[in-house]
Amino acid sequence: MGSGRCTLPGYGHVTPYQQGELSGLCGVYSAINAARLLSPELATQRALWIDLYRYAVQWLGEQGRLRSGLVHGLSYDLWKELQHAIHDELSCKRGISYRMRPLIRRRTRVPGSDPAAHVRQALQEGRPVLCALAGELDHYTVIAGHTHSRWLLHDSYGYRWVAKRTTAFEHAQGERHCIPLSTLMVLYRSENQS
Repeated sequence: MGSGRCTLPGYGHVTPYQQGELSGLCGVYSAINAARLLSPELATQRALWIDLYRYAVQWLGEQGRLRSGLVHGLSYDLWKELQHAIHDELSCKRGISYRMRPLIRRRTRVPGSDPAAHVRQALQEGRPVLCALAGELDHYTVIAGHTHSRWLLHDSYGYRWVAKRTTAFEHAQGERHCIPLSTLMVLYRSENQS
């Protein structure tokens, strides 16, 4: 897999929903923006996405995590649980199976393997990659493509890209952006409900 340019089909055609500057709900927006990117034919159905946002807020409230999520953001584990809940709800509403899985499974992780190659492969297959950008940004986002020097984002704060040279997978000294391997999640869909 080369390092040339690759973007998802909806990238540049579907505008990501933006969040307010004082809320910590970028985790909710990352789920919705990834699903819209994966299903550009549904992108203009605003009522669907508003309902899904309301569902996510209600779900967080039922978990007793809405207040802390609004102010402080979501832990990685809670973010993953919420992603599954949102995508299950979307599957029920649309009759299309939306599923999320770890991009790199812990049990099959090969020491020394290149996480960036896994991200590029998912993008090549037309699947958005959700992740946390720890470090300077402390933010959940969607990787929607790449060039030889950048990861292209479909992002709720309006971030458009991060430089590959300043981005590390796991923790590395001196890097501005760290993507914990445990937060690399891929979203895919199937027309057949299982």
